[in-house]
Amino acid sequence: MHDYPYEHRVLPYILQDKAREHGDRIFLLGDHELSYAGLRDRAAAFAGGLLAHGVQRGDRILFMMPNIVETIITAFGVSWAGAVSVPVNTSYRGEMLRYVIDDADASLLVIHEDHFQALADVAGQLTRLPRLIVAGQDGAVTLPAGLHGGAAPVPWTSVASGRPSAPPDLGPADLQAIMYTSGTTGPSKGVLVSYHHAYQYANPTGTHLVGEADVVYVTLPLFHIGGQWAGIYAALLADGQAVLKRKFSVTSFWSDIDKYGITQTILLGVMSEFIWKQPPRDDDRGHTLRRVAVTPPPKDAAAFAERFNLRICQGWGLTEAGCVTAPPPMTEPAADPTTCGRVRTDLFEMILADENDEPVPAGTPGQALIRPVQPSALMAGYWRKPQATVDAWRNLWLHTGDVLVQTPDGYYKFVDRQKDCIRRRGENISSLEVEQAVLEHPEVLECAAIPVPGEDAEEEVKVVITLRGPDRLTAEQLCAFLEPKMAAFMLPRFIEIVPELPKTPTQKIRKDVLRAAGVSPGTWRRPSTQRKAG
Repeated sequence: MHDYPYEHRVLPYILQDKAREHGDRIFLLGDHELSYAGLRDRAAAFAGGLLAHGVQRGDRILFMMPNIVETIITAFGVSWAGAVSVPVNTSYRGEMLRYVIDDADASLLVIHEDHFQALADVAGQLTRLPRLIVAGQDGAVTLPAGLHGGAAPVPWTSVASGRPSAPPDLGPADLQAIMYTSGTTGPSKGVLVSYHHAYQYANPTGTHLVGEADVVYVTLPLFHIGGQWAGIYAALLADGQAVLKRKFSVTSFWSDIDKYGITQTILLGVMSEFIWKQPPRDDDRGHTLRRVAVTPPPKDAAAFAERFNLRICQGWGLTEAGCVTAPPPMTEPAADPTTCGRVRTDLFEMILADENDEPVPAGTPGQALIRPVQPSALMAGYWRKPQATVDAWRNLWLHTGDVLVQTPDGYYKFVDRQKDCIRRRGENISSLEVEQAVLEHPEVLECAAIPVPGEDAEEEVKVVITLRGPDRLTAEQLCAFLEPKMAAFMLPRFIEIVPELPKTPTQKIRKDVLRAAGVSPGTWRRPSTQRKAG
């Protein structure tokens, strides 16, 4: 494993270099093994097939594909052809799907048959239906009725058997992808990602999350930066290996760890809670998994690490900037697992600032503002949204919208999304701290804390929860559980128990939906006389 010089931080160059170095060594383990050289060869052949169908340098290529080896070949092949990848969230439906397809204005859409119906449902609303490259079917392609009438679809296997092309002449500032954000606060924005931007996000010499002896377990979707880049690309850069799964499953998690000798993975959202809440086993510590990137950290991260005999590593970043902070390398003592590392000063400057963009002192929460110290380390802007780009780049800083706090030893802790902070009784409340307290109740499975309008322009705290089983907990019982654990101003005024929480396809809870719903008829309200704050 080594760091590439700036001019070589381009995926096709790196893929070619790794294939020369490792040849037939297996890179992708599992049902469809693929060597380093095999991945290079198949990406070059797919690129040749794209070029034969008229794709030119800089063309945008949409793909809506599950976590299968064909998706990796598609993404790498698009880069090898000098085109721009535009991954589509595979859970998008209706207006969200229509918007991304129209906004990208691509000439081709690589789609798996699993997603035909979602596309057929919006095909009549599209400005233009791109020509389809269809995966999941061999030979002649059969389309649903709603997708007939456009250009004849092309089988994925036909493109993948193209004549291998030579790698393109690309530089680190050239565009590798347009990554659409999750769109939890409005229409998704397409983040313009250069090759250097993607490289620095995945680069294990900077993130310290993957080593050359690692086998990386990739369960995050490949349309997500955590799956495609922090997973597959990071394993490639580290000279490691990867195991690709269609989706995360707690029931097969440990058996897969044992089967493939997996050493590293990423857990997002409630994944760690699902693992933690499995019945304890005598061999909880007897496995190969040694390093886990967990966001957010488990409610008792130290206990999680001790129970499973592993190291919790956190970094902090965003689609627009990649991985801005990183944990210490494995050769150094582990950091507090609730922190998200130190700033990667070779790439970024960062300050924590108040509402006027003035720096706040250490120990005071502030919005993270960043700027690069290397070219093309951050996004090149938002696709077709110049005003949004200008709004994000105020006072020569990229405004991340995330609130962090610096600890005395120079590490950072994530506090909250700025829009999710709750202001009550003159106090700023972190929704994450409220959620962590609620999740301590053994019957609570998931929790989201949000602000709702209160009296006199104040905000009140509402929590929305799901339970491990029906009728196991009442709102009154939860409130009684929380009273001795929380400051008075943090104690939820409203509690609602629901069957499930609205989520993005990457399993982030959609707090915008919950905020819009406000206090519904099914919401329990804590009596105002009960432990009234201040």
